[in-house]
Amino acid sequence: MKTFLLCAALLLSACSLQAQVKSYATYEDFVQGKCEMIDSVEIKCNGTGHQVWVGGNDYKMKSKDRKVKKQLKKKAFAVENEGKLYVNCRNLQFENTRFGNGYTLAFRIGHDSLLFVNRPIGQEAASQVSTAGFFLGAIGGAIVASNQLHHQVCYLITKGSDKNGRIDIQMIGDDQMCEWLKNNNALYEEYYAENDKRERRLATHILPLLEKDGIISQYKQLLITPKAIKGL
Repeated sequence: MKTFLLCAALLLSACSLQAQVKSYATYEDFVQGKCEMIDSVEIKCNGTGHQVWVGGNDYKMKSKDRKVKKQLKKKAFAVENEGKLYVNCRNLQFENTRFGNGYTLAFRIGHDSLLFVNRPIGQEAASQVSTAGFFLGAIGGAIVASNQLHHQVCYLITKGSDKNGRIDIQMIGDDQMCEWLKNNNALYEEYYAENDKRERRLATHILPLLEKDGIISQYKQLLITPKAIKGL
């Protein structure tokens, strides 16, 4: 119980930078390399004191220009700065569940796929809620949130928005990993060395394997450095 409560006591640390960014209005624009240059955008990151995978709502795009601010919050699909890509989570959905506002770091895979790390949503999140169902009120909610932070999963974007502006994404699991690792027996066996299907879906299990296979690089940029927390 004490461990749960300590994990739930997450202290926020903020970082920000002023930058010129490339803004992609849609998924299709990103694939085609069509972008708009926007000056003086503040990229803000809210991280936690514990080491977690950076997911949605951790990055915010700010501007003193109200029109630009609205564009970045509600209309942009992604922005790019110094080789780092940030995807807008606002219209992303998995199993009809959305992440909410905020940007997340992402990797480009091949020509038209994007991988990002985020908290579990949809049925997976519902199962986590049930495991903490015996807790009440804010304590139960904090425990679930902490559990999600430390059990981040990988998602894949492979297409643009539907007629309602929503982008359906997929959670990366056995099927996708088998496709990626089918020609590398050693990594294939390493992936399945984890017997628990849920554990195999964790970003901490998937990302190192994808880097070893050359599918992604420098995945550790998605880690927040642990900070000392007084009193814990």
